[in-house]
Amino acid sequence: MVTAIGAWFILGKKLTSMQMAGGALVLLAVFITSVKGKSNYLSSERVA
Repeated sequence: MVTAIGAWFILGKKLTSMQMAGGALVLLAVFITSVKGKSNYLSSERVA
């Protein structure tokens, strides 16, 4: 995602709507997994 934004900003490359949607989907997936990972870690820590 950083590379695509850098290419758009520095090189003037155009991003298609599919590329933007794909990047948003990747960021959403990373966010969801990081939130789920933290809650599972905290709950297992309390049990131990």
